[in-house]
Amino acid sequence: MDKTCENTFFKGKNDWVDATNTAVLYPTEVKTWVLNIDSRFRDQAQSTSSTDFFIRLPRVYKNVISLKLSSVELPNTWYSFSKSNGDTTFLLDGNLVTIDEGNYDPTALAAAVKAEVNGVSGFGSTDVAFDPLTGKITIDNTLSGTPFTMEFGSAQNCGTTAVAGSSSFAPYSAGLGYLMGFTSQKYTGKDIYTAEYIVDTLRDNYVLLQLPELEMMMDSFSFNSTLIRAFAKITVNVPKNELIYVDAGDMITRAISFPQPTNVAGFRVRLVDAFGQPINLMANFSFTLELQEVVSTKVFEAYRNNLTC
Repeated sequence: MDKTCENTFFKGKNDWVDATNTAVLYPTEVKTWVLNIDSRFRDQAQSTSSTDFFIRLPRVYKNVISLKLSSVELPNTWYSFSKSNGDTTFLLDGNLVTIDEGNYDPTALAAAVKAEVNGVSGFGSTDVAFDPLTGKITIDNTLSGTPFTMEFGSAQNCGTTAVAGSSSFAPYSAGLGYLMGFTSQKYTGKDIYTAEYIVDTLRDNYVLLQLPELEMMMDSFSFNSTLIRAFAKITVNVPKNELIYVDAGDMITRAISFPQPTNVAGFRVRLVDAFGQPINLMANFSFTLELQEVVSTKVFEAYRNNLTC
């Protein structure tokens, strides 16, 4: 057996070794291409979402053996409280209470809920307050002394007269109630309620980048062992309306190796939340990919066949 071949590709007969991570691959064997993917340049940009689109590359990259995510530039502009996610409504004694979509801090959230609650007949004196010491919200109707019922759900199930429960894609999140810190779907029989959890005005601690046409390497488990596959997990580590910049050292799962050389001409890009629902970014984002393209016949054949020389 040729000694060079043995050291580069194989330890022994029929023992395949991926030498791209251990041996020196010269530019004449493998080339690395750096691609900037920007949602502004997606197909049909005027009629497609910036977080669910198809990107066509400037050329076909042939015999790609690895793909690496090296940076992400993502504006934190999506709403924490949105109608589509069921985070803006709840029922108060059967009356629908709705706050505006947008982003709130805990004090502003309590004030918004109070304004809408006070507009419901019989609840003009009800107080909704955020306690900065405990981090919790209290809804207090003791001034009138009348017990009341609150029901929390999602946009998919919340009607004008009843709440059937949480949504099919997020059963452990009771919409606005969950973000206010209330962990149950229904509260009844009392004239004052204090949330069990602290207020969550962020909603998303991370988002998932999906590249469905390419191999996705990370499994994210949601409710009932539901599997959401993704290429990378991106931590949301800046306040709203600021730019999330993530480099290679800050991402979880950022590189894949294909079992055989693969041609890449384009692919779908999706940015989703923990429940696999598309993020409504209302802006554009970008990321950087590094492709390794085989240009050596010897390396190509070794990858394709996984055979000894």
